[in-house]
Amino acid sequence: HKPTLQGEVRFGIPEDLATAYLSNILADFVKTHPAIHLNVHCDFTLPLLQGFDAHTYDLVLIKQDPRSPHPCSEEVWK
Repeated sequence: HKPTLQGEVRFGIPEDLATAYLSNILADFVKTHPAIHLNVHCDFTLPLLQGFDAHTYDLVLIKQDPRSPHPCSEEVWK
């Protein structure tokens, strides 16, 4: 039996991505990790990046110019 993950994840995402994709993904995550509290915040990309740099968010999902990515970014899809 795996130990249950618990705690909070502070997640930021632009509204257009949230409305198109987020509900199904979060529903699956909550079923898999019921002891994790998801704190989801929708905003524009620049404030999300500023919040990530200020440690307001643990994770942000944004659209960015591939020629000048944020130093901590990882490509999720094209």
